[in-house]
Amino acid sequence: MLYRLIDWSVGNRLLIVIALIAITASSFFIIPRLNLDAFPDVTNVQVSINTEAPGLASEEVEQLITFPIEAVMYALPDVEEVRSISRTGLSGITVVFKEGTDIYFARQLVFERLQSAKELIPANVGTPEIGPNTSGLGQIYQYVLLADADSGYDAMALRSLNDWVVKLLLMPVDGVTDVLSFGGHVRQYQVNINPSRLLAYELSQDDVITALKRNNENAGGWYMNRGQEQLVIRGVGWLGHDEQGLDELRQIPLKMEGGAVVTIADIAKVELGSEIRQGAVTMSNRDDQGNIQSVGEVVTGIILKRMGANTKTTIDGINAREAMINQALPEGVKFVVLYDQSELIEQAVTTVVDALLIAFLLIIIILALFLMNLSATFLVLISIPIAIGLALLVMTWLGLSANLMSLGGLTVAIGMLVDGAVVMVENNAQACRLINENKVNLSAQQIKIVQIDVFKFLAGDASPFDLVFLDPPFSKGMAQQACHWLEDKGWLTLNAKVYVEVESQLILDEMPKNWQCMKQKTAGEVGYYLFERN
Repeated sequence: MLYRLIDWSVGNRLLIVIALIAITASSFFIIPRLNLDAFPDVTNVQVSINTEAPGLASEEVEQLITFPIEAVMYALPDVEEVRSISRTGLSGITVVFKEGTDIYFARQLVFERLQSAKELIPANVGTPEIGPNTSGLGQIYQYVLLADADSGYDAMALRSLNDWVVKLLLMPVDGVTDVLSFGGHVRQYQVNINPSRLLAYELSQDDVITALKRNNENAGGWYMNRGQEQLVIRGVGWLGHDEQGLDELRQIPLKMEGGAVVTIADIAKVELGSEIRQGAVTMSNRDDQGNIQSVGEVVTGIILKRMGANTKTTIDGINAREAMINQALPEGVKFVVLYDQSELIEQAVTTVVDALLIAFLLIIIILALFLMNLSATFLVLISIPIAIGLALLVMTWLGLSANLMSLGGLTVAIGMLVDGAVVMVENNAQACRLINENKVNLSAQQIKIVQIDVFKFLAGDASPFDLVFLDPPFSKGMAQQACHWLEDKGWLTLNAKVYVEVESQLILDEMPKNWQCMKQKTAGEVGYYLFERN
């Protein structure tokens, strides 16, 4: 295979050069579509199922919700494990599929099974729902809503703004799968029943609940004809909001007692309140003098990225909507960014660019001093970006992402990218110098023999590193995922390096006359000379 590759490359040098130029040019259009992430996502293919069961203890949650759902999920194909956790008022189940399973196919299978599992759960206990399509590294953006002291917006109002304004403006961004709200008070219209009055009017809680449901409905009456027109008939029974809603709640009738109407206001206190909280979010910062200032309780949101989405593109879309969000918020309320993962991505890219610039500078100085040949120095320089470009091109084609690990690996591998090119170019330069001194020609067959010898050296130089990037056969789970990341990026970069180094030598044969190795000296003599030089 090696001999055929070299033989064909030497015989079709012009095609090789054209192919290399075409691939390099196409990389300028394809690489911008490369996914940029901060960290390599080693999360396995999993689907989460969450069920809220207010008022139930963990034992009832396990028996009534968790166990029925777990039982039906084991029958799905390509399932590795099903794990669960049951807590007071909450059931969480995670279905893990084999590596390589399409996440959307897995979610579809779980959704279909979930319909049969719902029939096994008692009514009014809880409704299981599939969790967001994200991973453990999906938290890419965090913000906080701050209100001025004289704005009139408390923690409850800020939470409502976050749930009904900010969240709805962020969800349409491509790549966002969910926005989680933390802090503040979730607004509720609470009917706090007085047990003594309830018993005095001979009513029960079910009577109150039924009355609230029946008096908070709209009804359609179709339409009626009036001449050439049709009038739509509808009955509006939905309750209002804020103080108007509270007044309407108080006036809902329950029963007739002694010719008078008994309403909600007679047996309960109606007011705005918040649901029972499990925690709060507070914030403090430092002023210009370094003194700590407490902001107090705030409302924050965490944006979850859809699995497989481009992190950099998603964050850019979020930042583009920041001005729109601040415009939609009332005066005195600000949208402040706390965590932006794109900054880490930009720093990783900057690190690679800086390392490339330093490598270029060192190559120019060292090679120019030792080889004393500008053409050779230029050839070594262009081999580095071409090798990296080819690796990124294949990564884009395979759907792999560039992250802190892969970009850091490119930075470390720059020295490895240079050494092979230096060997190839120096061998050519020394061979050209030796051949030009004797002013004889070298046949194509002799060129191939010399190139194969050098190529064997380069292939042997890269093979140990290829073995390093192979994942151990006993690795499983997240360890196997991490090894796959190293294997894909390292293998692509190292083999792109060898390819470019070989093509560099072939390009030399198309350079001007002073670079051509035209000699009738035997290939054995040239090969022996190059072997002695190295």
